[in-house]
Amino acid sequence: MRGLQPRLHLGLAGGVAALAAAVAIFSLGGIAGAQEATTLEADLGALNDSGASGTATIEVNGSEMTVTVDVSGVSPDQAHAQHIHIGGENACPTTADDADGDGLISTAEGQPRYGAVQVALTTDGDSAAGSALAVDRFPTAGSDGSYTYERTLEMPSSMSADDFANGVVVVHGYAELGGDDAAYDGDAPSSLDAGLPLEATLPVLCGTLASSQQGTPTPTATASPTGTASPTATSSPGTGSGSGSASPTPSGGVNAGFGGDAGSSSGLSTGWMLASIAIVAAGATGLALGRRRG
Repeated sequence: MRGLQPRLHLGLAGGVAALAAAVAIFSLGGIAGAQEATTLEADLGALNDSGASGTATIEVNGSEMTVTVDVSGVSPDQAHAQHIHIGGENACPTTADDADGDGLISTAEGQPRYGAVQVALTTDGDSAAGSALAVDRFPTAGSDGSYTYERTLEMPSSMSADDFANGVVVVHGYAELGGDDAAYDGDAPSSLDAGLPLEATLPVLCGTLASSQQGTPTPTATASPTGTASPTATSSPGTGSGSGSASPTPSGGVNAGFGGDAGSSSGLSTGWMLASIAIVAAGATGLALGRRRG
């Protein structure tokens, strides 16, 4: 009996120590996973007297970013190009940026404020800057002029969450400027690509991204459309190519990402959990052996 007691004590001590270590490791794993995610938000304010409104949220987790855009009041039944711009003044344009005085702020006129396109928020396929004008792969508003977009994308390899904290979300497309409110059919060409009408690329919403803990400023925005604009700049983020089509989302959302929810933090926590179980199992085995040998 005396030989058994010390062994039991040793086995119990080993089991308790193993359990304590498991709890500590599991807690650290959860903290490490939680620290990886960064959430950025933007309130989207109207540009060019569009009357539109919306919000954008970006959750960066490891090498992936999940983007959600909710928009209302845009041209119904039309595709709306949308991008994350970085590299300007991290601001939305104002009436002072209407360089040619036509009453409209074109995409090129606003670019010094919000910077060049870094991510094209397409519904499928490529999302690099080269797809900035791939109009057929952007979300289409429903008959009520609203849509919800959600997609998980790979982060650009040269960028981090800190870069996107200096980003601006811009939504384009204003069919009501031309003769037909239900089509991009105006005569004036886009300031980005003369092969596209101005209506297709005119910015209608803009918002600067900020950490969700800090709140998000709204843009001071609008030039009133008073006539037909002509292009005043030829600088372009690039022309888009690729297959696929935008899908209407009058009451739903687009979910066509490169696959899965961002999972690096959950994977890390799962790994720590398995390690913890193994440690507890080893402690229990030690306790059983201690009893047998006694």
